[in-house]
Amino acid sequence: MKTFMDNTKSLSKKKENVQEQPVSDTATNLQQALSSDSSLIPVPFIFIKSDLRLVIDLQTCIKAQQSEAYAQKVKLTNLKQMAQTVAYIQEHGYDTRADFNAALTNAENQTSLARKKMKDTEQQLKNVNEQIHFTGQYLAYKDLYAQYRKSHNRNKFYEEHKAELSLYETALRVLKEKSNGQKLPSMKSLYQEKDRLTELREVQRSDFYSHRDQERELRTVDANIDMILGKKPEQEHHIEKEQNL
Repeated sequence: MKTFMDNTKSLSKKKENVQEQPVSDTATNLQQALSSDSSLIPVPFIFIKSDLRLVIDLQTCIKAQQSEAYAQKVKLTNLKQMAQTVAYIQEHGYDTRADFNAALTNAENQTSLARKKMKDTEQQLKNVNEQIHFTGQYLAYKDLYAQYRKSHNRNKFYEEHKAELSLYETALRVLKEKSNGQKLPSMKSLYQEKDRLTELREVQRSDFYSHRDQERELRTVDANIDMILGKKPEQEHHIEKEQNL
């Protein structure tokens, strides 16, 4: 806390000379890369997790209360995690608590954006798969429908091929709804789009997992800071639950 306070005073004196650097927004970069060239798949955000773990609250740890030996082991582990937490803060340049809180908020926002991008791509992929399905259904019965149109006895022909013609009509209706009056895409273009979206989804999934891991690690640091400063971390149970998933 003394270090945080000293850094806060030092930074406040230099504030007018410091130019804030823009925060990297991977999710936005992904969208910009796609809008410039839809054939390019951007590189995902990479985050390497540390071995930092939560500092355990001995007052609420039932096992530690039941076993003195276990309690002693937890105390030693806590000292190690506290030292690693302080080192983590210094290595990442979090000079004040405000700096750290800003980093945590940014990590939360990045995770949310990455999740949204991934979900949007998954929805697009679902739509393309539906188009592929109904395009195949449309093409499978297109010739039969042409025969029906040329038939001299349409009613009889329809009754004999009712199931197939119904599938054709359903496929045609769905495809027209999805095309919004535009020309129906070919199967080749649909499969190309599916491949692109599949690759993009995998990149975005990796991007999301990395941002989520970063957020979880910062939440662990946040909880440890509170424990070091003698505060009860409200998120401790939530973090433990997430780490066990």
